[in-house]
Amino acid sequence: MSIIIVGGSGMLTNTSRWVADNFNEDIYLLSRNKDNYDSLLLAQSNVHFKHYDYLHPETFDFTFNDVTLIISWVHSDGYANHLSFLKDHVSWSENKQRYIHIVATQNHSDRDLLSYLSASNIITSTVRLGYKEDTGGQKRWLYNSEIAHGTTLAISSGKDVQVGIVADNN
Repeated sequence: MSIIIVGGSGMLTNTSRWVADNFNEDIYLLSRNKDNYDSLLLAQSNVHFKHYDYLHPETFDFTFNDVTLIISWVHSDGYANHLSFLKDHVSWSENKQRYIHIVATQNHSDRDLLSYLSASNIITSTVRLGYKEDTGGQKRWLYNSEIAHGTTLAISSGKDVQVGIVADNN
């Protein structure tokens, strides 16, 4: 069985570490830059890096089999290509399929992606990222630890999670 983490460096580093510590499956880290990952994470025997640029999925030549979980933070301009990647390169497990969909402010619709996941009977949990207010009422970006906590909560609970204050985009 396999787990895929798309964009698991940077703000999702703690999530990637948590997954590696809590799951025995093969874990594939997909990103444009291997150097963004912690060397201790990459040294784990079940963790594998694959170069992946969701803006240019045609360069990807690997297929994942028996996938049970995908954790993905794709920026809005990459949704269409990411959907093609899922259709062309992911073979889901017959037993359980989960997709953790991390979204922040987005300018592009993820409707097609979510429709595909639903039609494929893939259980989807959305982690909606917002902002926090400090004691003086100033807005601030979320800390990496807050994003990781929300994401691991979605993985553990199987439910949607909101992190911070989310402005209504409708």
